[in-house]
Amino acid sequence: MNTQKNNPTITISLVNYNGIGTIAEALRSIFSLKWPDMELLIVDQGSSDGSLDLIKKFINENNFNGAVSLTENKINTGFSGGHNESFRRSRGEFIFCCNPDLVFESDFLGKAMPFFNTEENIGALQFKLLRFDFKKSNPHIRNGKNIIDTTGLLILKNRRIVNRGQGEEDMGQYGESQEVFGADGAAPIYRKATLEDVKIPIFEEGNIKGGKFEYFDEDFLAYKEDVDLAWRMRLNGWKTLYVPDVVVYHGRGSGESAAISYIGIIKERRKISHVAKKLAFRNQRMMQIKNEQSAVFFRHFFRFLLKEILAWCYVLVFETGIFIDTAGELIQKTPKMIKKRKYIMAHKKSNINAMRKWFK
Repeated sequence: MNTQKNNPTITISLVNYNGIGTIAEALRSIFSLKWPDMELLIVDQGSSDGSLDLIKKFINENNFNGAVSLTENKINTGFSGGHNESFRRSRGEFIFCCNPDLVFESDFLGKAMPFFNTEENIGALQFKLLRFDFKKSNPHIRNGKNIIDTTGLLILKNRRIVNRGQGEEDMGQYGESQEVFGADGAAPIYRKATLEDVKIPIFEEGNIKGGKFEYFDEDFLAYKEDVDLAWRMRLNGWKTLYVPDVVVYHGRGSGESAAISYIGIIKERRKISHVAKKLAFRNQRMMQIKNEQSAVFFRHFFRFLLKEILAWCYVLVFETGIFIDTAGELIQKTPKMIKKRKYIMAHKKSNINAMRKWFK
């Protein structure tokens, strides 16, 4: 079983892009944290809504129990690029990957960290995320119950990815601590050694770019990068543990329920932005190019094929712009994804049976 010292160094990685409506509450939660050895690395991705000025003012007027660093990017390198900047500079043995729309208690880290010692090879923790209404500064309540945001990533045999429990009323149905396929990117804590183990080279014009590596895939920009990382972790034998007793509140920007039926999926898809639709659709296919294993994939081939035909037909008819853009970008990026795939498959450690059980 892996061990850790009593109070390991924790890096908090916060990426902000135009988060004026939520960033103040998130910063209040972060600055209230109690832990002996922390650092806070903030990356702003060229915000234009005043949130960067708010962050600077908050840092100047409040004390954090550790070092604080603010990076101001002129170009938005996305969720992936922003967090990767912090991952590369971090001195922490563990990294709390923090969205700018989270609310949590000051003892959050104290409750969470001991779970890294409960099982062998735990590379990440997934907490019970509940919905938060930032307009009312209160949790989202329906019928007297909190609404579940996610209890972890679930991958289906047709390769659709859903957040387990999303949109359900919390009645204790996810009260058992257990392994999940992976952690949602909103509020995971990763073991730094795990991130180093699963990182991949950044390829540029067929070569590794200056010896640099990436943790979240920077070609994704945003959406599905957390699933891609979770898949690589599984391929390398790392576990993700769901911890129901540690609660985080999240103001999710897209996706209200874990729809599985095709009608439900279409209804959910219509609620998200054009950019989100395009990135999620494109990144899903790039992720599969990188991580699929033929022995697992062909067991589920007909389920996947039906879903894929319907998905491409839908965007062709109802989202023609996304169809054209996505097809073109996939053609352009596939050679790079194949290079990444070769690297991933050359370094994987899990056998087929260990992977097969995660496809539901």
